[in-house]
Amino acid sequence: MNGSMIRPTFLAASALAMACAVAACGGASAAAHPPSTASPAAVTQSAASARSTPKADPAPVTRSTTTPAPLPRPRPRPRPRVSITRVRSADGALVTVAIFLGPVRYVLHNGSADPGPAASRLVRAAPAVAGAERRQLLAAFNGGFKLSADAGGYMQEEHVISPLRPGFASLVIDRSGQARIGVWGRGLPAPGEAVYSVRQNLQSLVQNGRPTAASADWAMWGATLGGGAYVARSAMELDINPEWVQVDAAGTPGGALTAEISGQYHPSDQYLSGWTRDFFAVLAPPARPPGTLPPSARIRP
Repeated sequence: MNGSMIRPTFLAASALAMACAVAACGGASAAAHPPSTASPAAVTQSAASARSTPKADPAPVTRSTTTPAPLPRPRPRPRPRVSITRVRSADGALVTVAIFLGPVRYVLHNGSADPGPAASRLVRAAPAVAGAERRQLLAAFNGGFKLSADAGGYMQEEHVISPLRPGFASLVIDRSGQARIGVWGRGLPAPGEAVYSVRQNLQSLVQNGRPTAASADWAMWGATLGGGAYVARSAMELDINPEWVQVDAAGTPGGALTAEISGQYHPSDQYLSGWTRDFFAVLAPPARPPGTLPPSARIRP
């Protein structure tokens, strides 16, 4: 509680105590001097009786000391980590699910060829993860189709490289690094949302847990190598085919990366050495210097 909140509380308590004191004084005065209707003899006798009656000793004063309850300890901050689950479906397909837990943030990176030069002169997140970002790196995964495929728009760090299109599935990152997936123009973005980066890819194929009308059109699922239906795909849907689908994860922020997709074509350090296509980095918060307190534990004036 800050001083501006404490002060009105004390003022209110003081005013209440003063009102009670005034009321008590007024009541005591009226009781000590009531209008007299008795005869003078009765009053004199009553006064004499009062003088002959010994006064009782005042009740002893008791004082209590209360110990303030200790402040609750701040809860430990959730540990940023990646949970990998693999499920074999009834038709034999292997599904890998990567869930990013804890206080993580997302960064959309430009590829050296796509979007390439159209974005490189405008954005900071380049084709390779390096520097401070490398020390915070928890995972990385592929982006979407080439922009020439006309499968949606692209916005990075508030720069629109390809126009965003209503009705298209969109992975949206706000200025704080939080990400969510939805359909652009249908509740996305929210009013006042500080949109920072957007990667669109195809129309929504699944929404609210059910296939959409667009999912019945096989062309909407994208062209596959060799024309096969059962090929590597990534969620939303982002890119497809074994050549492009990639998830690399570390056990701890900044640790060694492991390729998590069965049959993944590219090495786990591909996004560290640089990549031609756009991709996403998942970062843990920067480590605090030893001896510093988390923001929740700092005393505010």
